[in-house]
Amino acid sequence: MASLVNSGNTAVRSSDAQPRLSTKNRSANMTALEKYRLLRENRKVVRRQKLEQEKRQISS
Repeated sequence: MASLVNSGNTAVRSSDAQPRLSTKNRSANMTALEKYRLLRENRKVVRRQKLEQEKRQISS
């Protein structure tokens, strides 16, 4: 990762120098493919959590 030098002569990553974007702004800058991949990953996580919860309910 590229490093920048600030006035205090300490190295700072360029990603840290940029302001953080809110989720809404970040999604506006994403391509359709990136949004689709993120959506699929979120669905996988939710599905996995539901299965784990069902397993816990069955075993108890």
